[in-house]
Amino acid sequence: MKLLLTLPLFSLLLAPSLWAEEFRSKNPVQIQWIAPQSSAKGTTQYGFGAELGYHLNPSFYLGVLGVQATAGTNTLGSGMVLGIPITGQPNLESNRFTYDPSQAVELRYSPVDPGVYLSVGYLSLGAQEENYVYKKQSRVVGNGTYATDLTTQIKRDSMQAPGLGVGFTHVFANGFSFTIGGLVAVGKRTKTIVVAAPNPDSPVSDADMALLKNDIQQTEDFTPNLLYHAGLGWNF
Repeated sequence: MKLLLTLPLFSLLLAPSLWAEEFRSKNPVQIQWIAPQSSAKGTTQYGFGAELGYHLNPSFYLGVLGVQATAGTNTLGSGMVLGIPITGQPNLESNRFTYDPSQAVELRYSPVDPGVYLSVGYLSLGAQEENYVYKKQSRVVGNGTYATDLTTQIKRDSMQAPGLGVGFTHVFANGFSFTIGGLVAVGKRTKTIVVAAPNPDSPVSDADMALLKNDIQQTEDFTPNLLYHAGLGWNF
């Protein structure tokens, strides 16, 4: 009796997998448009990209993708990483960023269906610059409390390195497809951080500014060098 109940249930779970495999095999060439990366509160100029690849079989996919230069304001969570301010400082007034183009070659492996994949690749990440301005108020800087504004500039050099990734791709019966995923570069990226207090009521000590800079550097050290992509397109 248990076997009779289990077989229909197993068939229902397996059916989408078989369909996904069939559609990838029937439509192996994949072309997708990669959407710009910005938040609803911000503006982004350019930043879109494209992906071109081929499903070698239902399990393996080889492709290339690239993202154009990006510039914008008040985006990327307004200076937040996982809800935490990048500088550890409150009251962000504005932020601006410019990102150079990035590209990657990626080999994906789908151990399960539909569409979840693991990948290896090689990334060429463009240089990045982010500038943050914080409003003047009473704030803790290092070990001291000051009435001051703050500015932070983060520069990341370009980087070429192997990468590891994870994501999800689905190909529908009519050939429409979508992908969401990311590749993380293996290795360290050279980064330069500059902090300043342009208009303090009383001078901020060099020691406290050094502590602030060190806190930002530690956050940067734990932030992955990521090429994120979300794409829509067509397979044929």
